[in-house]
Amino acid sequence: MNHLKIDLDKCVGCGKCAKMCLKNNIVIEDR
Repeated sequence: MNHLKIDLDKCVGCGKCAKMCLKNNIVIEDR
């Protein structure tokens, strides 16, 4: 299984990663 690590210092919360995730495993929440 692949694991994704988000660099929160670089994340702008745009949601592109969540939209591109085919399995809908990424959820954008308020920090």
